[in-house]
Amino acid sequence: MRNSILRVSALIMIFAAIFTFVACGNDNDDTPNGMQKLTNEFVDYTLYVPVSWTADTSNGFISAYTNDKSNVSVLTMTSTRVYNTIDEYIDEYLTNLQATFADFAYNEEESIRGQELTLGGKPAARIAYTLTLDGTQYKYLQTIAANGVSIYTVTYTAIAENYDAHIDEVYSILDNFKF
Repeated sequence: MRNSILRVSALIMIFAAIFTFVACGNDNDDTPNGMQKLTNEFVDYTLYVPVSWTADTSNGFISAYTNDKSNVSVLTMTSTRVYNTIDEYIDEYLTNLQATFADFAYNEEESIRGQELTLGGKPAARIAYTLTLDGTQYKYLQTIAANGVSIYTVTYTAIAENYDAHIDEVYSILDNFKF
């Protein structure tokens, strides 16, 4: 009797193991290891963020943040103005930031414009800058691309002293972005 119970238990464990491996092998999800997939019915892109980040997809706006409140968000804008290039859009955007924030500081070293950079396979540009809001200095890294008639801006925002702690994760987020 005891041997029968052991054999049945062993068979159950073998079948459970086989089922687990088969189920994992048929997983068609393309989510990179260590990341979670963020999307919803309101957006036409997918953002992958580290599993340690807290996701928010509840309001049609995709974002995620860390324990120190550094965050990544995606803004989609459809413009009535036609921009010939992403750089033309960025030039106007930077002019507006400079006019709005007295302490706006553009980081040329970290910015990438006019080079072969992509976001989700689309030509893109990257700008970095700092500014102060309510007495706190923030650093921003924005990657901007056009897809169809829309402009997509993926923004990483962090308090200046926390910025470098997450920058490698942010580059991984940008590398895995999909339209």
